[in-house]
Amino acid sequence: MDAQTDPKRELAFLREQMHASDQKIARLQNALDNCEDRLESSSLTAMLHAANLERDLLNTVIMRQVDSNSVSLQAVILDQQETIRQAADPQTLRWQRGQATPTAYWDAEIRQAYLDDLLRRSPVPADPKLMRDVIEGRLSPGERYDQWRRIRTGDLRLVVGSRSAVFAPMRDLGLIVLDEEHEPSYKQQQTPNYHARDVAVRLARLTGATCILGSATPALESAYRAERGEYYHGLSVVTFTF
Repeated sequence: MDAQTDPKRELAFLREQMHASDQKIARLQNALDNCEDRLESSSLTAMLHAANLERDLLNTVIMRQVDSNSVSLQAVILDQQETIRQAADPQTLRWQRGQATPTAYWDAEIRQAYLDDLLRRSPVPADPKLMRDVIEGRLSPGERYDQWRRIRTGDLRLVVGSRSAVFAPMRDLGLIVLDEEHEPSYKQQQTPNYHARDVAVRLARLTGATCILGSATPALESAYRAERGEYYHGLSVVTFTF
């Protein structure tokens, strides 16, 4: 038996996940049945849809694991991820700019993120030979997609990047640091137009994180807002370093 394979432990782990999934679905369904707020109802419906997708996927993984108990759970998950990716690719290719994103695309995102989470929490250590890690600064679209999913599932706890890194889907965001915040390169000139500094400050307020703006020569508008106390609002604290 391969050192990275322990069928009994892996199957027990999957059954525990199925039990947790059933409980989650029951809680969401109960909350939805008793919800009177339209906006909250819409959110609960989306969460219930995602939970059902995850349960169906988990059931598929369990069946695959039972049918081939000599294959590691990691291999089963990676194979399932590739199957989902291949099924989603045609949808992405037919997607025209300006059109609404296909539902199948978002469903594939939910499934891939759930499989990433299963892989991360697997009771048997992952085989490094099967894992793919990207450390280069210049990433291809496919590599960016992989990194985005790893950030979303919590595999990556620290993100360093250009202005667009402020949109990384971090779990439990605690700190945002913008070095040389006065630099004009933080302003996105093409659509969608945004200023990474303003996005970072707003994101910190929404999540309760700390945002640090570092600069020896802060931008005039930033210095003005700091003097007025605008950067000490709610749960966000913004500090200048000189």
